[in-house]
Amino acid sequence: MGDERGLLSRLLTAAAPGLILFSAVLLMITPLKVFGHSVPLPLAPFIVIFLYAAYAPNALPAPITFAAGLLQDLLFASPLGLWATVFLSLHYAVLAQHDYLKGRLHRVIAVLFAMLVAAVGAILWGLSSLVFAEVLPVRPLAVQLLVTILMYPACAYVFLTVRRSERGPSPA
Repeated sequence: MGDERGLLSRLLTAAAPGLILFSAVLLMITPLKVFGHSVPLPLAPFIVIFLYAAYAPNALPAPITFAAGLLQDLLFASPLGLWATVFLSLHYAVLAQHDYLKGRLHRVIAVLFAMLVAAVGAILWGLSSLVFAEVLPVRPLAVQLLVTILMYPACAYVFLTVRRSERGPSPA
């Protein structure tokens, strides 16, 4: 019984990053209205991908990130591969900076998040404009990116608090 519980716990721990990322993708299709007006949702998958790539790079494999991007493509009726390309661009950009991020202040990491989200947003806008053969409006995406950047500190706090609690108290 104990071995089964340990196995189940390990399976859930291994699956959690992917489940969280897929939940973030599903959150993107949730309509949010306040006083009858649509409210831009943060690009929650960007936050999830960044946090796992920065703090637990082995926990979220690139194929899962790719699959989440394909799911977002299907849910948004985007050209197949658009979101997958954007998600993988962010994933690999953070992995490339992993050594730099170690031991940095959270403020520095938040600034890097903002810079990478802006860069990936520009890639998303450029690819979308190219695919649809017209210059798409920048403002809706810019607002969504701003909301994402503003949500990052709270999400990072929760993520890091949970990670700390999973590891238990640090030895004195």
